[in-house]
Amino acid sequence: PTSGGFILAVIGRFVFGLGGESLSVTQSTYCGKWFDKNQLGTAFGITLAFARIGSAINFLITPFLGNVGVGVALWFGVLTCTISMFFSFQLAFWDRKGEKIRPPSTAEADVIHFKDILKFRYTLWFLIMVCVFFYISVFVWLQNAVAFFVKVYDISNQRAGLVVSIPYFVAAFAAPTFGFIIDKTGLILLWLAFACLLNCVNMLVMLWLTFIPPIIPMFFVGISYSMVAASLWPCIPLIVKSHELGTAYGLFFAIQNVGLFISPLIVGHITSTGYYTTMMLTFAECSFLAFALTISVAVCDFFEGRRINKTAKELKAQAKLEEDEKLSLVTKTGSINPDDDYYDRFNLQDNYD
Repeated sequence: PTSGGFILAVIGRFVFGLGGESLSVTQSTYCGKWFDKNQLGTAFGITLAFARIGSAINFLITPFLGNVGVGVALWFGVLTCTISMFFSFQLAFWDRKGEKIRPPSTAEADVIHFKDILKFRYTLWFLIMVCVFFYISVFVWLQNAVAFFVKVYDISNQRAGLVVSIPYFVAAFAAPTFGFIIDKTGLILLWLAFACLLNCVNMLVMLWLTFIPPIIPMFFVGISYSMVAASLWPCIPLIVKSHELGTAYGLFFAIQNVGLFISPLIVGHITSTGYYTTMMLTFAECSFLAFALTISVAVCDFFEGRRINKTAKELKAQAKLEEDEKLSLVTKTGSINPDDDYYDRFNLQDNYD
């Protein structure tokens, strides 16, 4: 390819990254905004499932289209993006319509300033690091998995590629299933901790127990990935206020992508020596660090009254209590925001009546 073509390709990838990451933030914020706390696991699980189904279809269709012609594959991508844009407009329409049905509130209640990021609770920052370490142990691992399987398990590139695709297919079905189970049981941090520990074990099994077919540990990589998707992302609405969700999810994805940018450079330096033991130990350590951080969050949450790690019954009772409080505020003040000036005027009037 010409230098101009390469530059154009880089620009295209840059624009694609802007759209892809914005889409992830928007999807997560929308789920956190419109689903109750005891429904978040299922909502995020279904969202991930369709994303992974799309990845699986891409694995099957794109190579065939690429053989027909690169242009055909690219125009197929344009078609899928157009369909996605159409449904995005539909979602925006229903979101706007839903806002009109919700109880009224002042616009100031929905404003967040940049300095407010520094006021986020430390548990949120801990979970961001859980996100970074866990996704390094999955996504960066998958980038190097084919070469690892070819060298260590002595299988062909084609077969190694099929093995690497297993977590995506597993997640397509397991993510909504675990989301439903987590919504019914609660104790979201325990599920998250177990998933991180399971992935640590997966890495060590593939390193030291090579007599086990790689399909088995890769199946459980998909299981752990599904558990994390159904337990990590629903934690955020339990920590931040509703008008802070977009900022919080954006912060998650931004720092996650910084980690996913730096870590391949480090892992690439390790694998350039052809010595994969250090690479696998690195991924196992990342998963274990995610596990340790999750346990730290669970312990801190326990001493702070269990705001996050509640049972499903407790979450349902909390959601009902919050809804009753909102209805009470609307009945008394006309606003769901207790800090509104309108609310203060009513309070003053009640004091003098």
